[in-house]
Amino acid sequence: MLQAVPSFNDKRDAKGGGRMKKKAGLWIMLAAIFLAACQPKTFEEAMSTEVPFNVQKVIHKEKVKGGTVVLYLTEQEREADNGAEKVQAVAAAYLQESKKAGWKNAGHNHWEYKQNDHMTVYPETFYQYDTEGNLKHKVPIVFGRILNNDITAVEAGKKDSFQPAKLIETEEGRFYFAAGEFELVRGLSAEGKAVSQQKNR
Repeated sequence: MLQAVPSFNDKRDAKGGGRMKKKAGLWIMLAAIFLAACQPKTFEEAMSTEVPFNVQKVIHKEKVKGGTVVLYLTEQEREADNGAEKVQAVAAAYLQESKKAGWKNAGHNHWEYKQNDHMTVYPETFYQYDTEGNLKHKVPIVFGRILNNDITAVEAGKKDSFQPAKLIETEEGRFYFAAGEFELVRGLSAEGKAVSQQKNR
């Protein structure tokens, strides 16, 4: 039985159909990438892609003027007497959220590591400007790690005027946070006595 031999047009049509399928697949893939890029960025995505340090764990989120302050733990390397050593530092980020774009890192980024027998004190100030370069929000904060078990409360303030800081309990340890401009930070015992008092600098 004789079989029909494909004509030149048949071959051209077969190749053209293959090209059309490849183009359609490419357009579908590009559309999926575009739609994914247009999705609002989640908080977790912003922390993992926009904070330039390895974020081990988020330990606290606090709503402040114009955004949210995030305290997180990060493992870093620093120079020591015996060479480089790894340390776990607590750092702060300033994030903003919008319905269209989702979350974004709107603050500067850095980490610092201090050693103290009682508690560490890290002051930080975030600034937000409008499109013309005018200051919209100034967000001063202070935070740190509590290392002395005798400290049951932390206060921040100026001279004789103090306010309580927020205590944060985690598996990695105890921390504190306060928003505002302060000169001093002190850790108090259960009896209300100052175990440690440090300048906020």
